Amino acid sequence: MDTDIFFTKGETVKEASAHKGLFYPLEIIVFLAVFFASQIIVSYLSFIINHAGYSKANGSNYDSSTMLISLYLTAVVIVIFVLYAVFVQKRSLRGLGFAVKRIKIAKEYGRGLLIGLGMMSAVVLGEIIIGGVGFTGISLSANTVPLILFIFAGYMIQGMEEEVVTRGFLMISVARRYPVWAGVLTNALLFGLFHIFNPGATAFSVINTVLHGILYSMFFLKRDSIWLDGGVHSGWNFSQSCIFGQHTSGMPLMASVFSMTSPTGKSILTGGDYGLEAGIVSTVVSVIVFILLLKTPTKQHAQ
Repeated sequence: MDTDIFFTKGETVKEASAHKGLFYPLEIIVFLAVFFASQIIVSYLSFIINHAGYSKANGSNYDSSTMLISLYLTAVVIVIFVLYAVFVQKRSLRGLGFAVKRIKIAKEYGRGLLIGLGMMSAVVLGEIIIGGVGFTGISLSANTVPLILFIFAGYMIQGMEEEVVTRGFLMISVARRYPVWAGVLTNALLFGLFHIFNPGATAFSVINTVLHGILYSMFFLKRDSIWLDGGVHSGWNFSQSCIFGQHTSGMPLMASVFSMTSPTGKSILTGGDYGLEAGIVSTVVSVIVFILLLKTPTKQHAQ
């Protein structure tokens, strides 16, 4: 088992460590301050756009336009965190995981998308076997193709946004001064807690989300880059929602390739309203991927 990634600081951490990190509690406070400030800004922009007539919310349900806007506005969060890292922390983009010289970005991100799709496909297959979900047909049509393509682009942004915030920024910020494993645990725990108020969330969904946070951290550290990691996250979210027609972290559905039954309520077996990622099958798949990643040798590269 290769556990070096939890103890050895790669080039991304070294690059970010040109300026030593803050005392741990202060590092967390700063992160939370930037995070909540970014959420306030995004919420304000969303309010302005929605009330300008582009979309209309109906109670707690969102139409497709509103959901799309929320996905694309995550780009604002990326910009805020990158600007803070560059101008306040004095980090380079490489210190956030944006390695470019040694990485073919499109290939790396595409590989990540396929891994995310493969992981979610395994979860769906497992749920079909145990009777958690069922295939009812194909819902893809000429009318839904453009919408799915727009959603795909949105998930590419949204998946990368969560990785920039929790892995590229938070994990590396902590690892500048403390062991890498401290950065992994910190970002994974906060990643799980940030999803606690999502529709259909349960204690088990939070546990699974923390486990996913560890997996995403491992993808990041194994490649010493955010590109594969961002692709895995985007591929997981997009395929769950827009290929298999399941809720993603409790968020509403828009359009999907396949028509499938969806779990309801709060169930450890299927994930319920939160989505398949909150079910026991997802846990099993995540543990298998965790073991496979530990068995995969880590190669450190120059940036």
